[in-house]
Amino acid sequence: MRRLRRPRSSDGFDVVRTVVFDGRGGFAVRAEDDPDEWQP
Repeated sequence: MRRLRRPRSSDGFDVVRTVVFDGRGGFAVRAEDDPDEWQP
């Protein structure tokens, strides 16, 4: 089975957003230019 990768803007999406827990009971949402470069 192939491993899925994160989507990129170059895949044809207008915006790629990353959603993570903010540590305070909510979520943080960021627009990412290249999500593969993002490190949690």
